[in-house]
Amino acid sequence: MPSRRTHTKSRHGCLQCKAAHIKCDQGSPSCGSCQRKQKPCSYAQPATVFVYSLERTSSRDRAPACEHGSDHKILSPIPTSTAQCTDQRSPSHQSSSPPNANFTPPIEYEDLELLYHYLFSTHITLAHQHGLQQMWRTTIPQIAFKYPILMHSILSISALHLAHLYPSRKPACISSAIRHHDIALTTLRNALNHITPSNISALFACSTLIIVYVFAFPLVSPSFSIGVNTPQILHPVQEILKVFSLLHGTQVFSPLWSWLEAGEISLLFKNVDSTVNSGMSDGACASFSRLQSYIDNESDEVSDLSPPRKQTYTAAIKSLKQLWNMVCVPDSNKGMVLSWPHMMESEYEKLLAERQPIALVILAHYAVLLDAFKEYWWLRGWGKQLILDVERSIGGDERWMNLMLWPLGMAAEHGDS
Repeated sequence: MPSRRTHTKSRHGCLQCKAAHIKCDQGSPSCGSCQRKQKPCSYAQPATVFVYSLERTSSRDRAPACEHGSDHKILSPIPTSTAQCTDQRSPSHQSSSPPNANFTPPIEYEDLELLYHYLFSTHITLAHQHGLQQMWRTTIPQIAFKYPILMHSILSISALHLAHLYPSRKPACISSAIRHHDIALTTLRNALNHITPSNISALFACSTLIIVYVFAFPLVSPSFSIGVNTPQILHPVQEILKVFSLLHGTQVFSPLWSWLEAGEISLLFKNVDSTVNSGMSDGACASFSRLQSYIDNESDEVSDLSPPRKQTYTAAIKSLKQLWNMVCVPDSNKGMVLSWPHMMESEYEKLLAERQPIALVILAHYAVLLDAFKEYWWLRGWGKQLILDVERSIGGDERWMNLMLWPLGMAAEHGDS
């Protein structure tokens, strides 16, 4: 009986030959067997996958992403095409050529979950108006596909939202949030020196989401808060200073407002009129007037209020009143409550960092505005806790406590929040 003809086995034959248990000559674009039988060959159908590059680092350099549990598998990267696919043959058969500098790292499946969660849940928590919610759901992600810096901000907020909703997943989700936030923040700092009409929408949206992140993080991270239903921020004034210091320099948007109003996110700036005085309550108007009167009438010797410092405080109050009028009127964009860091002067930020009493009292008035929007999960508890922290910081001095009557009254009126 003649011996069976031998052949070298290969694990790289086409799917059709494997199914028929016959040797494949691995011809391209179609193997010989499929050509003779006029069958479609898998070699002629390049693998198609969806790829989005968020960073040019290898998978082993990434922090652990948001997982479903300890048994969740982190899948291996998927090749982008047959041309870019890593050769699965033995090391001796692998190409020794250097990696392509333009190679796009394959998608991280954990990031896909974050994007999915953002598109179907998180975006709703960024605005109340339906039109703005749709902008955050469609326009912003479309911009993010062109500007990865914005995509990183989107994914960081989505990860924090998941951590907020599912406490059992906090460690992994917070790790993902930090990873994406760090990339976005580092990139933004450099990009603010190169704003153009083309990228200004992406950069402004990114800076807005970074503000949301810095507000949300202390409420979600066990290292910065205590409590369950309403987390108690350990150092509210210190934490809000991070909002301001991280975004120091974003005043560059102010002279470029016309670009934003004509850009892709113009809906954010519709019906914004800071000159309307109907947004402030009588209590707010009276408290601001009392505060401004104190600044105008106190002497430098008594209260360390030099003329330049008075100008700084007056400008801060003016910008805060403008903000109040923008967000406390019907059909306004409530998210504009986050725009105060863009409006304030750097000198006020410096005085606030020094814990100057008047600067802190002005901050307490901003905190009342924050507390008015505590239905946002990333703002819940901030307003009242800031006001109480300011009260502790000024040490019960009667001069400052008289200026704190309205903020403290609003904090007590709103109860535990």
